[in-house]
Amino acid sequence: MDGVVDASITLTGVVERVNGTFVPCSQPIIAGFRVYLLTQFVPTDMTSQGAPESLGMQRLYAFDLRARLMDRIHTVWFYNLEMEGRRSQQTRTTGSDPGIIPPIVMYYQGVIYINNVGPQASRRFSGRDKQPYASTLWAFRDNGNDTQLLFKKSCWYGPMAMYDTYNDLAQSQKRGDSSEPLFSARGRVKEHRLEEDAVIWVLNRSPALIAGHSARDGSVIGQLNLAGVSKIEGWATSKMGVTRLFANSTKDIIVIGMQNSDGEAFLVAVEVDRKAPNNASLVFSTKVGSADLLHRMNSRQEKHSRDKQGKEGPRNAKPHVKSVGTHTQHLASTMYSVAGQIVNVAIPAEKRKASNRARGLQGISKWKLGVVALVEESGPSYSKLHAAAVF
Repeated sequence: MDGVVDASITLTGVVERVNGTFVPCSQPIIAGFRVYLLTQFVPTDMTSQGAPESLGMQRLYAFDLRARLMDRIHTVWFYNLEMEGRRSQQTRTTGSDPGIIPPIVMYYQGVIYINNVGPQASRRFSGRDKQPYASTLWAFRDNGNDTQLLFKKSCWYGPMAMYDTYNDLAQSQKRGDSSEPLFSARGRVKEHRLEEDAVIWVLNRSPALIAGHSARDGSVIGQLNLAGVSKIEGWATSKMGVTRLFANSTKDIIVIGMQNSDGEAFLVAVEVDRKAPNNASLVFSTKVGSADLLHRMNSRQEKHSRDKQGKEGPRNAKPHVKSVGTHTQHLASTMYSVAGQIVNVAIPAEKRKASNRARGLQGISKWKLGVVALVEESGPSYSKLHAAAVF
């Protein structure tokens, strides 16, 4: 790889007799050699008749990436998301207008899900924060050469997550548990592989709520109040991670970062029954960001570095915090929050025996399961990141 542009494409088009370009408005989704991209229309000349009304019209594209001399980025199909209202360009303001909120796109077994406020969507205000926003949940099935709109439902705007069964299905194929092919001829997961009770979890940051939507029809099957389950009066700050104790479990474990009113950060895990999402139980709630916590952790790490025979560190769902910045100042106004994506991890709980290593055997019977996240520390004139792990 040398960084040279391999191929490019310009998405010009005409909307209501207005010339313009469709520009990306979300991250691309890549599934095999197929790429899905949500775009919005920008007129070439905003002074032309009809230009303000066509501004922001959204279109979902599907491309194939091909290793050949011509047409390396091949447009397979596109779908226009309808404009649900009309507003002029003058009403679009920077910073507070829902029209600039980026859509959230997710792919799951041949279906593209879009949580999309859109340029014409309404907004509901909350007493504490800018959330929640009224949004729309779209679902499109990729049929190969065209697409099908599966549903369009009202929802909250916020991060989405599902338990990804791709690895479970692939392992099932390797073991010979199923005689059915996992993939279609075009390399996408077949429709019948979608779990019967698959749930799309949608997060509302403030107040901290999670709604469960059916992956088949978008209907709301339950809601979860994170503050009530975790006993943390605050709001969600991170994306969601979804895991299970075993592949065929009817319960999902949702891991999320929260911040309380004192500016302290927590990693929270709740177990939710997909058949009854209103019933949830707390798996753990661990503080991973506060001035006193970091002081204790830094003191412990310094002692460990001085003592070569020291212990390995805290265990049993206690946080391991490592600074990845250089600033050491802690002020009363310092705030902590879990930022970005939370990652599931598994590490061996015990070392392999020497005899097993010599024979090339795995020799690992016990694993420690946990999650890793970034904790942002921010003060009046600085910010830094810490890596936190909970096992």
